[in-house]
Amino acid sequence: MRDIYCTATIHIRLERRRLSLTHPLEINLKHTHNHVINSAEVLSFRYIKREVREELVKLFIDEHSPSSALYVYEDILHLNITNKQELIENLTDRAINPDYGYVANLFQQYREETLGSCNGESMFKRLEIIVEDYNNLDHGVRAARGLVSFRLRNQVLTSPY
Repeated sequence: MRDIYCTATIHIRLERRRLSLTHPLEINLKHTHNHVINSAEVLSFRYIKREVREELVKLFIDEHSPSSALYVYEDILHLNITNKQELIENLTDRAINPDYGYVANLFQQYREETLGSCNGESMFKRLEIIVEDYNNLDHGVRAARGLVSFRLRNQVLTSPY
């Protein structure tokens, strides 16, 4: 978020000496903003909800790219809302409808967590586990006969299959 030097404040004070009284808490609100607080632009600065993030990650797990995941997610938003005003509010609210930049960064983070970086060690370890699991199936055929070698920086990982 950017600082626009808004003058709105809230001041809360609890005094010990006033605890015996019925109102020991003092609240002072200064609700004078130097910007519009109920516009579509304000909604574009909100944080993405955790449920939205989880829904996008599920779409990545289903092998969607960032653009197709965003397209499917926005399509679901359209189908679940019957009121046009609510649809307009939800489409402008970043907490519910993230922008492409957020989805692309989330996809990059998901990809690095599941596969590791390109030619990273975790990607090859995961591939080795997948090949081993496939070979353990009783199909009578091995996925990779002979030596399976992967170049990892200056190191060679060799599987006995």
